[in-house]
Amino acid sequence: NDAFVIADIMWRLRPDLIIELGTSGGGSAHFFSHIMQQYNPRAKILTMDPATPGAGAQGGPLIPWNSAAVKRFCPHCSKSNE
Repeated sequence: NDAFVIADIMWRLRPDLIIELGTSGGGSAHFFSHIMQQYNPRAKILTMDPATPGAGAQGGPLIPWNSAAVKRFCPHCSKSNE
């Protein structure tokens, strides 16, 4: 199972930050956060998904890219024009 392979890699490398693209329902983020909390209670997971939950591929962004919260959290991030 991919999740257990990734969890093994996480345990060996012990990252303090994981960025997950394509969050969907958040199940993997929850699983990975459980692994991370065992080796670093201050570790973080940043999750992003381009579609609104339940909207499928036609959903809109969860947070507008001009949002002050996005710019404050990630000043180097920018919206792709592709």
